[in-house]
Parts: sequence; C-alpha cells; structure tokens
Amino acid sequence: MGLSASGKSTIADLLEQRLHSGGYTYTFGSDNVRSGVSRDLAFSDADRSENIRRLAVVARLALDAGLIVIVSFVSPLRSERAFDRSLFGHGEFTAV
Repeated sequence: MGLSASGKSTIADLLEQRLHSGGYTYTFGSDNVRSGVSRDLAFSDADRSENIRRLAVVARLALDAGLIVIVSFVSPLRSERAFDRSLFGHGEFTAV
C-alpha cells in the first residue's frame, strides 16, 4: 500500500527474489492484474475498488494453492483493506 511510483513494486520484486525457492512465490501488482483479470476495469472509484477486491480474491486462491503471495498495490480506503484482511487467517496477511 502506498502512493503511485513510491517503490512498492521494486520492494515486492526484491522480496520475491529473497523468498523464491523452487518457484513457490508469486507477486501480484497493478501491471499484471490490470492486463489480465481486471483489464475490463477503468480507473473510476468503483472500478478501483473492484480491482482491489479481485486482487485480494486471486491472492487468496494463490495462497490456497500453496504459494507465498506478495501483493503490491495502492489501497487507500480502510474499508478495502479490512475486506482484504478478512479473506485471510491469522498470520496470513501482513500489510506494509
């Protein structure tokens, strides 16, 4: 979570490199999500919220598949962050 161009993706990529052992990590960021699962969304407030919701659900699925999931995106609304956190169990979600 952070402002656009604040280095979130750079930090996420470095973290993934550190954690990557045998292909068990995946980083979701605005670029790979917007070009795929959310390519039908624009940048209105409603579309941004839907993008974050989709990202959280896909991240949950990837975690269920056994991956270490790193998500790098802007989430300015407390309600969105609360929803994201609600999808994960104790110790499965850390916001930085």
